[in-house]
Amino acid sequence: MTTLPSHDSALSKDHSFLHCPVCQTAYLPDLFTILSITDGGALYFVQCQQCQHSMQGTVVFSEDGTSLVGMLTDFLEDDIINFRDLTPLSSDDVLSFYELWQQ
Repeated sequence: MTTLPSHDSALSKDHSFLHCPVCQTAYLPDLFTILSITDGGALYFVQCQQCQHSMQGTVVFSEDGTSLVGMLTDFLEDDIINFRDLTPLSSDDVLSFYELWQQ
C-alpha cells in the first residue's frame, strides 16, 4: 500500500469526515488504499465496511488546499488498477462499435 505524501498531513491523519454515500457509515482510515500518486494528487479506493459499496476517487493537492472527488463504483480495487492503464476509446472506436451493433 502506498502512503500519502507528507505535505498533506490533514488528509493522512483524519478521514473521519468521509462517509459512505449509501449507508452513511464513517469510513475507517485503514480502509483507504492509495492506488497511485502523482505530483498533483492521488487515486484512491475505499470499500465500506458496513454495506460493502465501493468508491474510487481522486485527491487533488494544490496551493488552495486539498480537494476530494469520488464516485460509487462496482469495480473492485484490482479492476480500477487494470482499467486505469487502458488506452482511452477514440471516437472512431465508438463509431465502429455502433456500426457493428447495427448489423
